[in-house]
Amino acid sequence: GRIDSVGGIISKNGDGLDIGHDESDKGQYDFFKRHGYLKSATLIMRRSMLDRIGVFDTSYGYGVEDTDLGIRANISGWRVVYNPNLISTHIGHATMVKKHEPYEIYTTERNKIVTFIKNYEVRTGIFHLPLILINFFYWILFRKNSEEYLRAILWNIKHIEETLRKRRVVQNLRKIPDKDFFNIVWFPPFIKFR
Repeated sequence: GRIDSVGGIISKNGDGLDIGHDESDKGQYDFFKRHGYLKSATLIMRRSMLDRIGVFDTSYGYGVEDTDLGIRANISGWRVVYNPNLISTHIGHATMVKKHEPYEIYTTERNKIVTFIKNYEVRTGIFHLPLILINFFYWILFRKNSEEYLRAILWNIKHIEETLRKRRVVQNLRKIPDKDFFNIVWFPPFIKFR
């Protein structure tokens, strides 16, 4: 069969990528491995972890919620591990049809910004701000649906107090600094999409 995801990497400019997506399963990922996040379609979590760090952020709606939970788990000292023995059937983006692409772009970009502000240390944000700005201007200038990126930025400006309130909770639970988290899981500067 085809692979949907064996875990996720997060780039330093905030993009995420499901490892192994749409590859033919030839056993190339038949090993346990730590990741930044796992797809929520096949996820087993300890109740004690959820009691400690919380569940999916309900304000996200669609997009990046599994990335956010994976980062929160990792920086709170939990291990996010791909287990090759857990297999499920998942029809990716089944609820998002082509005509909803602008909405998907908006919610994904909106949630990426919230995730970045909420989960990373201040020095990480300052250090990676140039990458985030390059990414933002690239999407605004050269991609279709650029107004959805602007909407995402404006939403985050309007809701910054709520995001900072969530940030305080996440940072109080932090046990691992970002530099250690980045050493545990691979964080490339950019992700090249096909």
